[in-house]
Amino acid sequence: MFSRGFWFLIIPFFVCGFTTTGLMDTHLIPFAQYCGFSVSTTSAAVSLLAAFNTAGTLAAGYLADRWNNSRLLAYIYLVRAFYACFF
Repeated sequence: MFSRGFWFLIIPFFVCGFTTTGLMDTHLIPFAQYCGFSVSTTSAAVSLLAAFNTAGTLAAGYLADRWNNSRLLAYIYLVRAFYACFF
């Protein structure tokens, strides 16, 4: 139905979205409240995460129309790996 390249692009984006939204959002709220953050601070953090997630998704779609998709995905993973290692 869809090309092989489509699946190689959509599956990693699904994994990234699931781990960010499905895991982070689910566990961030109770963990932040366990650490003593107020409900309003926790909700602001989750809202910012959702806003940046949405902006990143829209930016990735815009860039995917203009750049090579495999290079774009490699760049996104490189940035995520760098961030995970050093921050």
